[in-house]
Amino acid sequence: MVKSMEAGHKIYRLYTIMVPEGTIKNILLDQEKLKIAMTDIISNCKRSEDINADKCLIKKTYNRKAIKSILTNNDIEKIFFTSKWVGAEFRETFKEIDHIQEMINLPSPSAIFRRMSFKDKVN
Repeated sequence: MVKSMEAGHKIYRLYTIMVPEGTIKNILLDQEKLKIAMTDIISNCKRSEDINADKCLIKKTYNRKAIKSILTNNDIEKIFFTSKWVGAEFRETFKEIDHIQEMINLPSPSAIFRRMSFKDKVN
């Protein structure tokens, strides 16, 4: 289990407000059964503008320790990224990680891309 989702962590507490009681534990158990881990590639940053676009992230601190630990201590076959930007940022920042069989960019849920078709988002 990724440490950031353990019960005492502030993100875990936030999710407990947003979803029904018991759901988080069920999600974490499902992820463990399916051997799924999640983490952010950026642990700290600022924004150059008051919008949520990834391109506005500045003064980024990367989550190197957690990512290297996950990739070193587990037999990872695939990594899924929440957007093309995240995939590109990961590949650029973690160039030494070249043993992963597949790295897949998921279609972005961002409002910027709401008018794009699913096919266009995937390509």
